[in-house]
Amino acid sequence: MYRNLPDLINKTATKILLLSVKETDLINTIGNYSTDYCHRIINALIENDCMKPIPDIINNFGGLVCERIASGNVAINDYTTKIVKNIDGSKLTHVLSVIRDSYCNSNIVMDVNRFKILELNLRKYGRLKERAGDVIDKIIKPVIQNDDAKDIIFQNAAFYKMLVTSADNIDDFKTKLKGTWSKEDVAKILDD
Repeated sequence: MYRNLPDLINKTATKILLLSVKETDLINTIGNYSTDYCHRIINALIENDCMKPIPDIINNFGGLVCERIASGNVAINDYTTKIVKNIDGSKLTHVLSVIRDSYCNSNIVMDVNRFKILELNLRKYGRLKERAGDVIDKIIKPVIQNDDAKDIIFQNAAFYKMLVTSADNIDDFKTKLKGTWSKEDVAKILDD
């Protein structure tokens, strides 16, 4: 009768989920993600690649997860990482810009783990160039001594070189970079 029963079950589970929760309900129960029914459904649907395109309520929840990770109020774990990696950041540019501003205004402090999970969406959708100097100082400089962060920066060297070129008053960053990285590595993002 049903040729693709798993697909029907996944679509039904998604519809029920969307009708039964709000983003705020999800973020308020994220600490219980391993036992909470809605979080278990979201996790299973994401794991099995059954939420493409991601529904707006889950995408908005993902934006809240990014905000809470940025501020250190939600743990980075397999579940929150899956959510962040599956959001459509193009629909969350305001949220990502607010996160950028929170770092740039020193309301929160960047660390390597946060950088690794948030970098892709911040780079693509956080409008980093608008505050290039502050981004270099408050988001990039705190992580440049870490090899994982350095690898991410190298993989996106053209972007970071553009960001550094756009920034004013980053002599302290340049000094720290030159004191930390090899001359060849420095040349990947600095012209001088």
